[in-house]
Amino acid sequence: MSFSIQRIALATQPSTQQILTDYTSMQTKIPAEFRTELKLQNLIEQNAPVPA
Repeated sequence: MSFSIQRIALATQPSTQQILTDYTSMQTKIPAEFRTELKLQNLIEQNAPVPA
């Protein structure tokens, strides 16, 4: 867990379950096709950096 996530966890005092839920959601891989569709619909900038 990075320092910034630890700071947020301590500052907001979420439950253990909320921390686990948040961590799990951050591990979810977003398909490239989804990002492409967001760009096609102008929901994100055309030049927005996306993971390879």
